[in-house]
Amino acid sequence: MKTKEFEKWLKIVDKDITKWNKAMATNYEPAFLFMSLEPEKLNFLRAKGLITYQYDQDLHEITLISLTDLGETYFVDKKIESKKWLIRSVITPIIISVATTLITYWLIGN
Repeated sequence: MKTKEFEKWLKIVDKDITKWNKAMATNYEPAFLFMSLEPEKLNFLRAKGLITYQYDQDLHEITLISLTDLGETYFVDKKIESKKWLIRSVITPIIISVATTLITYWLIGN
């Protein structure tokens, strides 16, 4: 499974949940009326811990759905991890090599 693909699904589910919550403010509406993703994709997102939902066995439909804490902060966390990776993998080695070069020149006396 490509990361970009399930990130797209997460964005779709977030929009669907927002629409559903607005509808819930005026009148009870079951969640399945607002979900545009197939159950298999929703199950994948639930297995990743990004969403949670309740399935009504009598109706055979999803009645409640929400993002988990991990789902709420997924994109922010991903951005933070990217910055950490950039610092650890790119910036730190450059700083170390410059410092090492300067120390070497200082020891040699140039």
